[in-house]
Amino acid sequence: ADDASSDRRLRGACDAAGLNAFYASGGGAGNVERAGADSVGDMVDRAVKAIVVNRMAVGRTGRGPWVDALQRARRAGLPVVLSDPVTPPHDRLLYAAIWKVDDHASHATPIERSVTEVINDLPHQATVTVTTRTARP
Repeated sequence: ADDASSDRRLRGACDAAGLNAFYASGGGAGNVERAGADSVGDMVDRAVKAIVVNRMAVGRTGRGPWVDALQRARRAGLPVVLSDPVTPPHDRLLYAAIWKVDDHASHATPIERSVTEVINDLPHQATVTVTTRTARP
């Protein structure tokens, strides 16, 4: 992701919720799209339960490293959540949900609840307003 404060906020919410999250940064890489796509591939290899990609920007063609990485995650059966994407892929089947992070919205869903719904393939909206404020005490 290209937004370090947004990354920190998401990581902090995962930690506070007791979610065992792995983090990979594409920031500082010469080719951020390639670095991010490689990170998704690494998460597939780790057999994580879900992948969250922050601030994704897919090129105008709708092809390339991001799409290839998301197709790989889909083939592996791993749900992908796009958090505040800049430009999501055109193919809606490549991700399970889009998070719009808004810590001030009274109707926002806690991240831990939304990620649990995605992991367990429970009904959820395609676009979910989430908060990084955890519901845990």
